[in-house]
Amino acid sequence: TKKVFLYKRAKRSDNREGYVEKRHSHNYSGGIGGHIDKETEEGAGDPVKEAMMRELKEEVIMEEYPMPKFIGYINDDSDLFNKVHFGIVAIAETSKNVQKGDDEIAHGEFYSVEEVEKIFVSEENDVEKWTRISWPFVKSYLGKLN
Repeated sequence: TKKVFLYKRAKRSDNREGYVEKRHSHNYSGGIGGHIDKETEEGAGDPVKEAMMRELKEEVIMEEYPMPKFIGYINDDSDLFNKVHFGIVAIAETSKNVQKGDDEIAHGEFYSVEEVEKIFVSEENDVEKWTRISWPFVKSYLGKLN
């Protein structure tokens, strides 16, 4: 259907429920992910793929978890946080339903390219920086699908 799963992170509240990283609280995100952890990926044949699959299973509920396809990376040195992070952009194609899996996601659903772009331009919405950076590449990928 050439749609992407976009979600809004939960608000951080005083009782620490919701998304704990204040900089992402209540923002739209197109990325399911996290860090490659030494404790869980050390010794793995492919620690990047192992971490991607672990993060998918932790953050969203899917009937099946397809192996993501790499389409690019993010190397943003614009601030102190990003200078110590490197992002891999990958697409997990599915025709199945995807649901939020943890309390860090307030709401998530599939959106068309046009709907995503409306979310991006609306002044009412905060969209994570890496989602904005990766969007042109995701959009291009979707445009090449049959």
